[in-house]
Amino acid sequence: MENITYPHHIPGSCDGKFFQLYCEGNKPFVYLQSTKFLVTDISFQDQTFRLVDPLLAAGDCRLPNLTLYTKEISPYFFNLNMDPYGNGTFLGFVNCTRKLINDSTLEINSRIEIPCMSGPRSRVYAMIPSYAEWPFPLFDVPESCSYLGSAFTHERIDVGADIMHILRKGFVVNWNSYGNQSRYWSGYIAYDRGAEWRHWRDKENDVPIGQACSALQFCWTISKWNFNHKITSKNVVLRGKIQSLLSFEVNFLECLYEPTDRIHTGSYVSFGFMLIFVALLDILLLLLGVRLILAPCVMFSFLLLKLHRVSQSVNSIEKWLRKNELLSVRRYDFIEISIMTNYFREKLGQGGFGSVYKGKLFNGHEVAIKTLSNSVGDGDDFISEVATIGRIHHANIVRLIGFCSEGSKRALVYAYMPHGSLDKYIFSSSNNALSMEKRREIALGIARGIDYLHRGCEMQILHFDIKPHNILLDHNLTPKISDFGLARLYPKDYTLVALTAARGTIGYIAPELISRTFGVISHKADVYSFGMLLMEMTSGRRNVDDYAENSSQVYYPSLIYNQLNLTEQTRYLDNAARQFGKIEGALYKVALWCIQMRASSRPSMGRVIEMLQSDAESIEMPPRPMTCSPGDVSVMPSQIESCSVELSEISEEISMLSMKG
Repeated sequence: MENITYPHHIPGSCDGKFFQLYCEGNKPFVYLQSTKFLVTDISFQDQTFRLVDPLLAAGDCRLPNLTLYTKEISPYFFNLNMDPYGNGTFLGFVNCTRKLINDSTLEINSRIEIPCMSGPRSRVYAMIPSYAEWPFPLFDVPESCSYLGSAFTHERIDVGADIMHILRKGFVVNWNSYGNQSRYWSGYIAYDRGAEWRHWRDKENDVPIGQACSALQFCWTISKWNFNHKITSKNVVLRGKIQSLLSFEVNFLECLYEPTDRIHTGSYVSFGFMLIFVALLDILLLLLGVRLILAPCVMFSFLLLKLHRVSQSVNSIEKWLRKNELLSVRRYDFIEISIMTNYFREKLGQGGFGSVYKGKLFNGHEVAIKTLSNSVGDGDDFISEVATIGRIHHANIVRLIGFCSEGSKRALVYAYMPHGSLDKYIFSSSNNALSMEKRREIALGIARGIDYLHRGCEMQILHFDIKPHNILLDHNLTPKISDFGLARLYPKDYTLVALTAARGTIGYIAPELISRTFGVISHKADVYSFGMLLMEMTSGRRNVDDYAENSSQVYYPSLIYNQLNLTEQTRYLDNAARQFGKIEGALYKVALWCIQMRASSRPSMGRVIEMLQSDAESIEMPPRPMTCSPGDVSVMPSQIESCSVELSEISEEISMLSMKG
């Protein structure tokens, strides 16, 4: 090892007695607390050196001969820290009369046997604490074991690691040059500044400002070292740590004015410079104190508000559940939900209010469990879903098997749908997997489910979120309407529904939900959403194309209307001359009827079912779905003005909805 510089030195030099290196067999050694260590590496830039037990380095199978304390190995001029990077690990060694098994309830992360030190009647283990702790947690040593000692390492330790190989690498120690020798201002000072060593000597001809800077640097270093020493030392009680925190500035000022010969008498420049520095330090400490006081108060207030809202939500849900306890669904505990999902291992999808996981009931039946993590208001989405789907039994509506409401944890248990949601089939590149006849069957099933919601229950149920993602398919591709988080119940004789805000998904929201210009809110809102869904089912593409080459193709239903109108004009020609087939044309006609802008122009779901069961020729050609269109040149100026007003209102409302979302 060459180029050994301060603070390390070899015997015979005049640098003092600390960090003296001895050479034996062309290898450097150092003594710490009368214990001999082999020095394998020194980094003057990082102020670190690596030490190894000489016998371990020679290949012996033994434990280190000393357990070092991490603080103040050398009590005079240098502070040695065995963990300069803050990621070290203490190993506790025990000798046991029987084999040990890892126990997660203890403070021990794992136990690794050392084969070369174990025999038929005893086994030696290295016990790894859950966190770096000194002294080693002896209270977790098993009764059948005796404690042998501890060692320190910076190496990563995995299960099955070779402990002896790790011990032979040694440990890293760093030094800090704060000590009694530096207390003499006129003497030689070694000061750590960043990653480099800087040396200077106070000269008599220094200008006053230079003297002030040197004094500030020196006193700041000493005060900071004293502060860190008392805060981190385990020998200082809590009261002493608090006093150290409060007296940091006092110690700094005491260092500046004691002894008096550090600054030339009458040096007003240096005194004024230090006075400004101290004033800035006071301001910094004041700001830091305000932050330390205000930040916890603000965080505590936020947590109290969050807890209050959660408790209100839990209370409202519990009151509702007690009032409606006769529902024919089972209430599960959250631990049962965790077991059924195998602790939420298989995720099926992500929804607006939470995630969906696959699970199994205790009888082996597969289920889909939706956890609600972002409930709206006082749990309104959870109450809506349980209240609506909990009392429904229909072939085209997903069945709610049970639910969980335990504090802020909520979950819904549904029958499992192996084919997933409809959007995976109609928007995929292989959309030919569903024939046009199969699509009509699926559309007819969805229409029957919606019609049952509107007319088949004691209360009228409006879904408000009909879209392909909320249509599930069972093993026979039978459609099931799901996700009733936005649904609302109303008496059947209600022709007008009161809502405080628009609800649904952009692209499927009925115009009257955005602007009352298009009519009152009623069951016709679900009819509109079904029409948009049917349009996408038939075409295999989304209704709004943001990448269309011209404006007439942006709104896809308008383009379909033009092609369908051409098909009507060529209905008596052969099939090759038609734009659409019979089933495809019938589905498009029904969809265009459903998406009429004004609610009064749309059919009921009962009438929609009749049209889906009819031939294309027997379905009347619907009006153009929008009151105006870029491709419609026959629109009068008054109609254009009215259309512009209506569409501008819709555009503004959609922008507001997007900002809220």
